[in-house]
Amino acid sequence: MPDLRVLFGGNQFVCSCDLVKFTDWMRQQYPIYQIENKGSWLSNAMCNKMPNGSHPISNVMLLDFRLSWWDCYSRRLIAVLSSAIGGLMVVFAVSSAVSRYRWKLRYALLAFCIRHGLVRGRKLQSEWTYDACFIYDETDSSVSEWVGDLVLKLETDLRLRLYEAERDAPVGSNMLDEAASAIDKSRQAV
Repeated sequence: MPDLRVLFGGNQFVCSCDLVKFTDWMRQQYPIYQIENKGSWLSNAMCNKMPNGSHPISNVMLLDFRLSWWDCYSRRLIAVLSSAIGGLMVVFAVSSAVSRYRWKLRYALLAFCIRHGLVRGRKLQSEWTYDACFIYDETDSSVSEWVGDLVLKLETDLRLRLYEAERDAPVGSNMLDEAASAIDKSRQAV
């Protein structure tokens, strides 16, 4: 096998992140070739410049050229993290808006569906769960007492099926969601 030699001396290298693995390999090989007195293969192998004019390096031996992982990948890392954080912020903003305006959105969607015939506007008598739905401020004792008496009278005398939030809502449920559901299942809302 013939004795092959590669001489890197006299070349002007562009020292960038693309050259880091090559210089690492050269640093590993250099002691081996120095022992065999073949060290001239690296003489005058110098960094000429950095790409894009950033951090101009000149007259630096190729073996002395070092860049850290942060120097090479910080821009990419910052771009990826910025994109991810920006995406999360958009998702948070959209979900907050939907959560905040869910009743208006629900009303607009229902109105659109009724207007375009996607949902029947009126239900048949047998499709109603309640004849009427009573929604009121339960903290006002005079109203609460009055509604309680009215509901009792209507249920016993007229045998109406009535929804009263204080009495019929499941324990631990979201009162707004339950009220909206009850209104949807009732012929009338009071």
